[in-house]
Amino acid sequence: MRLSGVDADRHKLLVFVFAGLLAGVAGGMESARLGLGHVDIGAGQTFAAITAVVIGGTPLTGGRSSVLGSALGVLVLAVIASGMIFTGITPYLQKSVQGAIVLLIVAGATWHLRRRLRIVK
Repeated sequence: MRLSGVDADRHKLLVFVFAGLLAGVAGGMESARLGLGHVDIGAGQTFAAITAVVIGGTPLTGGRSSVLGSALGVLVLAVIASGMIFTGITPYLQKSVQGAIVLLIVAGATWHLRRRLRIVK
């Protein structure tokens, strides 16, 4: 990017500053919601975030995605999680359902590759 005249180091710094700002705002909002501050408040949310992004259409192998798709994935996952809470499903089974959703979506997205990747003996 240096040859095109774009200052890549400056843009990287700005992206990290913006990500830090958003992380600070999210931490402040979560602390306000819970009424306390702790280091590992969002420690268990990584798997839910990955699930929501996969539901939104982002492939785990990399490639193209969209912010709108990820936002819709978060909305769909929130509806599924609320439905499981209302029906009385235990939190452990809820994580299993999230894992099954990720497996189904990844299997569906890579189903067309199975013939090409098949090993012939």
